[in-house]
Amino acid sequence: KCIYVLGVASVILTFLLTQFYTIKEGFPDEFFYDYMSITVFFPTIALFLLIKNKFGNRKHESKIITAIAASTIYIYPIHRILMIICRGLNVESLILSFPLLTIPIYTVLLFVLSLGVAIFIGKILMKLEDKLYIKYIVYVLILSIIFILKLFL
Repeated sequence: KCIYVLGVASVILTFLLTQFYTIKEGFPDEFFYDYMSITVFFPTIALFLLIKNKFGNRKHESKIITAIAASTIYIYPIHRILMIICRGLNVESLILSFPLLTIPIYTVLLFVLSLGVAIFIGKILMKLEDKLYIKYIVYVLILSIIFILKLFL
């Protein structure tokens, strides 16, 4: 139960600290939303445990959970590409204008778009099931796109 309290407290702290430093610095500060931030660590663990405890003991598998699980290897790099594109389009300044509302919306939209693209890629790759090396090539290409986008955006 303690991890859930830490998770909720971290979400609130992330919001408050981001608001404070954004006002103090005069421009959007994303430090506390970084993946390596302690304020992201606790909510992530709490959410994982909540989902595991809520859905982990089911006798039958959910098609949605199965689709997400099968696509996770592509969801992360695709969401990074979308985030880089959003940063290049200056979407983040809109998001941080009212973070309590816009960050959850942005998060859900980013996840749904990433999942959709990942499922699409997965369906294409399923047809190439016997050629495992192609899956690795696709993954390396996706990571290369991230690198190139980071250089230019």
